[in-house]
Amino acid sequence: MVPPVVAGRAEEMGLVEGLLAGLVRGETCSEDLLFHGPRGNGKTTLLLETARRARELGLRAETFPVDALTDTERLVRALQERAGVLGGGVTGLQLAGTGATAERASPSRDVTSLFQMWLASEASPVVVLLDEIHSLEPDAARPFFEAVQSAKSGPTPFLLVLAGTPDAPRRLRRAGTFNERGFEPIRVGRLRRSETNRALVEPAQDGGRPMSEAATRLLAAESQDYPYFIQLLGSAAWDAATGMRRIEQEAARRGIAAVRLRVEDFYGHRFREAWHAEIARALPPLARCFVERGGATSDFVFLDLIERLAAGDRVALDHVALLTRLEDLGVVWQAAPGVWEMGIPSFADYILRREAGQAGPARTIERN
Repeated sequence: MVPPVVAGRAEEMGLVEGLLAGLVRGETCSEDLLFHGPRGNGKTTLLLETARRARELGLRAETFPVDALTDTERLVRALQERAGVLGGGVTGLQLAGTGATAERASPSRDVTSLFQMWLASEASPVVVLLDEIHSLEPDAARPFFEAVQSAKSGPTPFLLVLAGTPDAPRRLRRAGTFNERGFEPIRVGRLRRSETNRALVEPAQDGGRPMSEAATRLLAAESQDYPYFIQLLGSAAWDAATGMRRIEQEAARRGIAAVRLRVEDFYGHRFREAWHAEIARALPPLARCFVERGGATSDFVFLDLIERLAAGDRVALDHVALLTRLEDLGVVWQAAPGVWEMGIPSFADYILRREAGQAGPARTIERN
């Protein structure tokens, strides 16, 4: 769901609006957009907000399933459905408006034809939205991105907007080297504190239960400007203030207490993902590196640590595979050129507490 206030994303949405305005004028978008960053930072929110604004301008906004990019047959079926192809099979199927059949066409040519038919199926330009793009299979997805590139020189303007974890740019490059030039990558990280305050205060005000400055400061600090935590804490404080005219500091404290186990579970899920990916033993040294440096470190320090971890006995991976898995899970990411951070605030603290046997407080269940 789109949060009540899409705070801190004015620059990103300004770029989107400029491209949408160009589509309304019938202009071709020379570059498409890729929102990438760790989970919980609002990438899906940006996709949903893009769709909303596109429809307000009279454009089509359609979500394309990323799992269709894991298999050529799925891709063809998904495009057939959207292009309104006559018939019901993947092979031997007469393509609407063409004299060829899918049986005779190569998968790449078939995908290109179907994609262009989809674009031209209605008069208004289309904004194509794909989420979780990091899960695509590059080889299977290559025909789709070749179709996108081919359609850029066609008569029907369109915009492709993607979102994924920090590993998404690498996946796109593997699906076609032209993708490095065809997409503008936009990092989506934590908010500035002023925007965090706005994301907390405005929904409370609009809902008729204003939030005090003291409550706002407490919740903002606890959220660490991480969009998922902002929404979680803001909602919990609202619930804690039920029956009150304002959300005061005490309600904020109760809201923080109410979500503490949920946040701990959130960290625990991320740890188990790392364990399944066989990189959990690399997490404590990484956590210490980030904690000792105030949460961020340079390329030189970070990549040197990755090489040392891979060369040791902590992980059975080379340094490239280790970094790829860390980025794929959003454990770490390059928040700015040459600057690395943990993907989730305080995850480093959780890892160190877990190593010391202090993480994961037991959940108490009361029985009637």
